[in-house]
Amino acid sequence: MRFTSEDAAWLKLSLIPNVKTEDVFRIAEFGGPEALFDASYGTLVKMVGEVMARNIRSETVTEAYERACAWLEATDKAFFVKLTDSDYPSLMITAGVAPLVIYGRGNRSLLVADRPHLTIVGSGRPDKEGEYNARDFGAAFGRSDLAFSVGLYPGVETLFLDAAVNEGHARAIVWSSTGPDRIWPRENADLLRSTLEAEGLLLSSYAPGTGISEDAKAFQPTCRLAAASGLLVIRATRHSECLQLARLAGDWGRELFAVPGSIHDPQSKGCHLLLKQGAHLTESIEDVKEGFFGRH
Repeated sequence: MRFTSEDAAWLKLSLIPNVKTEDVFRIAEFGGPEALFDASYGTLVKMVGEVMARNIRSETVTEAYERACAWLEATDKAFFVKLTDSDYPSLMITAGVAPLVIYGRGNRSLLVADRPHLTIVGSGRPDKEGEYNARDFGAAFGRSDLAFSVGLYPGVETLFLDAAVNEGHARAIVWSSTGPDRIWPRENADLLRSTLEAEGLLLSSYAPGTGISEDAKAFQPTCRLAAASGLLVIRATRHSECLQLARLAGDWGRELFAVPGSIHDPQSKGCHLLLKQGAHLTESIEDVKEGFFGRH
């Protein structure tokens, strides 16, 4: 991948520990990231303080930058988008969840700003009805022109993704909890490969070389919800983490969809609660089109 000096500066900036969005605005006052890396150490201290100045000049940042460049150059269809790029997911910025750069691999056109998409969540251990619903909805999305995002967590998300990919051409965005050069869980490596072959897209807010962590596991669903225009909950108990995401979806003004189930099934209780609170009752992909995509 070829990129400009401005791109290189943003990439380096994103690799500095603890850089926040407000720091970027402060840096912009001094001429932006390029000026930051061209400045003398004394000027750096005046611009951003001594701690960040030391971080900017550290060997750790240089090594991380070289590793990121090596991955971008060696990997087919690899890229990154910076905060100021036109195809950076603008909804992430308004949600206040906006990594300085996002690494990608695959079909970059899925990032087009005017293409709304849903993110899919559900039980990690669905029962038979949950498995059926995940595959049924996934296959329906795979046959349609609707885009969606998932993680690689076992359960509803990967069942949905697998069914969509099996239709041959899924508009699937997979968010990773590791750097884009790693796969977690490893058992889903073949599924990710099939997704990319089906013109899907892998995204990560983490630099190449970054392994899995508990913080990353928690942040990944937040990232993809921030980038999405809506949330589809297929299977969830009343105590599921999916309900926390649903609350975030409400706070951020995202459309919320929930798939109903048996009133006697604990794995339906979370979805039923969301339906009582105003989520779109979703029995098929037609309900998604009517309740969400028809408004955009």
